[in-house]
Amino acid sequence: MKRWILYFPAVLMLCFIFSLSCGPRTAFAAEEIDLSVTALADFGAPSQTTTAEVKIWFTGAKSTYYLFLPSMAEEGVLQVHYANVPSIELNGLPVSSGDTTDLFASGEDVEMKVGNKTYTLKVMR
Repeated sequence: MKRWILYFPAVLMLCFIFSLSCGPRTAFAAEEIDLSVTALADFGAPSQTTTAEVKIWFTGAKSTYYLFLPSMAEEGVLQVHYANVPSIELNGLPVSSGDTTDLFASGEDVEMKVGNKTYTLKVMR
């Protein structure tokens, strides 16, 4: 039996994996957007400032993110963090990762644009 027959499945698998990792990526899938929002609460003194992660749930069928604000969150003091995408816009305004924004009011919908895709952010408390 020839030796190359033994290595053929492994070479075939490596070619398949390599083909998946090549090529340009122009669209962003929702699961590729590493989005997080941090709620800040200031209780008077700098030592009394606290943070909490905002819970985020995504439904792909409607391209909608649901943000659940903790009760301690001040709606005007939310930091947006994202990765894996070059930039985002919230309600038409460019937002850099780490920016603080007051766009997330409870009960409001926020439009998030990433490249040529648009998502809805529904804010709940």
